[in-house]
Amino acid sequence: MKTYNSLILVSLLSVYSATSQSDNSIYAGLTAGASSYNYNNIDPGTATKVFIGYKVNENIAIEATLFDSGEADITDPLLPPGISLCSDGLNLTAFYRLPTSGGDLTAMVGGGLYSFDTTLKGPGGSISESGSGLSLAAGLEYTITENIALRGDIDMFLGVKDFDQNDGLNSINIGIVLNF
Repeated sequence: MKTYNSLILVSLLSVYSATSQSDNSIYAGLTAGASSYNYNNIDPGTATKVFIGYKVNENIAIEATLFDSGEADITDPLLPPGISLCSDGLNLTAFYRLPTSGGDLTAMVGGGLYSFDTTLKGPGGSISESGSGLSLAAGLEYTITENIALRGDIDMFLGVKDFDQNDGLNSINIGIVLNF
């Protein structure tokens, strides 16, 4: 999976070099927030995302994201303490962007595909499994300057491999976007 992720990022960087213009079509950013698996006995983790995207036009954008859910402690009383779960990998999303009439605020909704490795860590070591599936996203961007925006978003990753029922993983994030 790591080779697959690298190839996609190299492809996106190639698009950037081929289309490098001053029209702010290429953007990059990072966010941080809280992630949660859809189980009552797993504490939230600290999610981080680093992304690069291309605005096809005013309303359509394509984005590649490196996502890390952060370690989420499992608090099941039947299990020993010190067990945690973490998912990380690549997410590709197509966004529909709807700028407001003033242009400073843009609403976004999107869908895509993810490829994650999930690691279960405990006192005796760790095990990992890989999986892929559908992702959904929604958010708002507020333009501060022509090249800087603030972003708040929600991501939902459906069917994430988690060594149990392969339920969902959600994250709520806030961060910065740099337009090139």
